[in-house]
Amino acid sequence: MKTILLSFIVIVLAGCTSVAKPTIHLHSNGINEAKLTSLRTKLEKSGYTVINSNQDFSHFLFTPLIVVPKNSKLNTPELRQQITDTLGSIPIVKRGNFKNHKYSVGHIGVYLRANNAT
Repeated sequence: MKTILLSFIVIVLAGCTSVAKPTIHLHSNGINEAKLTSLRTKLEKSGYTVINSNQDFSHFLFTPLIVVPKNSKLNTPELRQQITDTLGSIPIVKRGNFKNHKYSVGHIGVYLRANNAT
């Protein structure tokens, strides 16, 4: 009985202390489909939830771009490295939101455009 109780406590504590990965809103425009699929697969295997979204974001001057809410404690080195390894471009990280692109805590935006990240 003690073993079962101890096992239960360990499982509960492990679940409570694990850090959930954020949901990634992946906005792409003109990216090679094979590279995009490869990136999505890598991110999902790393524990991220990925939501695909095609969107015109021509007003962004620099891509690849990662947008993280200002009040978020999310760290992006692993995400940056996966994007760099897959697309060959080092993403810029912006803390805070844009007027029409707002993310809540636990969600981040990733913007990729073919002319900058092919």
